[in-house]
Amino acid sequence: DLNNNGFNVTSLTGNHEVMLLESYHKPEIFPLWLANGGATTLESFGIYDIQDIDKIYLEFFTNLEFYKIIGSIIFVHAGFDDFAINPFEVTHSMIWECRSSYQNTALTGKTIIHGHRPKTLLTVQKILSEKPNVIPIDTGCFYEKEVGYGMLTALEVNSMELFSVPNR
Repeated sequence: DLNNNGFNVTSLTGNHEVMLLESYHKPEIFPLWLANGGATTLESFGIYDIQDIDKIYLEFFTNLEFYKIIGSIIFVHAGFDDFAINPFEVTHSMIWECRSSYQNTALTGKTIIHGHRPKTLLTVQKILSEKPNVIPIDTGCFYEKEVGYGMLTALEVNSMELFSVPNR
């Protein structure tokens, strides 16, 4: 809806989107997906069977980008394969693997901003204060009952200021 209303939004694919698509196309994966947030996803769509998901959403998830480069910043769901000749070709790493630093020359001089592995808000604030080239911003919004987690966090990249709100 945001894109259709004139906003310039890039949505990135992550492990949950990939698991949803795999579950849709391979029923044997469905139980694993259900155990990893799939039940909540089905509930949010008001359906009980993944085969009932509207095709517009399948198309949306299928066409998500794996990463986005804006200037010297790379946005990715998880991370990159530091040992690949071209880390931008290894999609598995982009949805599953996080690192706190990279040595790959293709990533030199870049700041990588990722989610995937929740950290407490205090941990993210500490990491950000160290001015790293890898910045995790997942503060475990889903884990609202866990101490230090349960926040939805965004990073304003021009000022490098964090904004967080609790999951309610």
